[in-house]
Amino acid sequence: MAETYLIPLFLTVLIEETAAYLIGLRGKDLLLVLLVNVITNPVLVTLSLTLMYYISVGTGQILTYLILEPCVIYVEYRFFKMYLSAKRDPFRLSLILNLLSITGGILWQTISKSLSSLC
Repeated sequence: MAETYLIPLFLTVLIEETAAYLIGLRGKDLLLVLLVNVITNPVLVTLSLTLMYYISVGTGQILTYLILEPCVIYVEYRFFKMYLSAKRDPFRLSLILNLLSITGGILWQTISKSLSSLC
């Protein structure tokens, strides 16, 4: 059960911290990216799994991308707007980092399914 939360969080942090570093964030701003993801990712995963359990996997995934992910982008934007010290547009930062981690998550799921079908 822990892997249900730890793998998405690890992938999100890895992708977003790497991207944040590459675009020039350092020090406390990198810590902010980490903390924001520790707050938002488990909530997103819980709500997404709940949707998939009670509705269906396909519909739950669609609702996750159409409703939950934009909410995460907004919440992270608000955190960045309040606490980011770097001279970056907080909304664009949130949008870019989250689009990268969403893409990474989709790739991870695709690769995992492909590998599991080979076994």
